[in-house]
Amino acid sequence: MNPGNMFFSQAELFFKWIKQYFRVKSLFGILESSVKTQIRIAVSVYAAVAIIKKHYRIEARLYTMLQMLHVTVLEKILLFQMFDQNDYKSTSSDTSKHFKLFN
Repeated sequence: MNPGNMFFSQAELFFKWIKQYFRVKSLFGILESSVKTQIRIAVSVYAAVAIIKKHYRIEARLYTMLQMLHVTVLEKILLFQMFDQNDYKSTSSDTSKHFKLFN
């Protein structure tokens, strides 16, 4: 196999892994620096959430935590309240906490 082709196949596998594991849907730039920055941010967020999970002894899966943080990124709520056993497993939501656009 040509070394150039081997590099591209390894790079493709790496980006496929990044997209799946760190939930990066698409890269926002084509320059090397912008791609590196986006990957660093994704890895940093993942590491920060893993540290929070360990520090607070949260039983939720890391994937579940990342999803919840993605959905509630602009809400003012304490992390340990967000991942309280009773809260994150319930299927009903309290609509009184949501903003209403129309009366």
